[in-house]
Amino acid sequence: MSRVVNPMLKLYYTPISLNDRRLWVALEKQIAFEPIALNLDGDQFGPEFSAINPFHRIPV
Repeated sequence: MSRVVNPMLKLYYTPISLNDRRLWVALEKQIAFEPIALNLDGDQFGPEFSAINPFHRIPV
């Protein structure tokens, strides 16, 4: 029987957001994740981020 490996969760965040920090603390206690910092000077409008979240909201 083969074992299925789940990909690591990616957290797109901005350091100045209180909600992002709260989510980070909650995830850190239970789930391994990859933090990906975004600058609010346009990173959230790029094609890669828009494919994940077309509404451009952070955290994702």
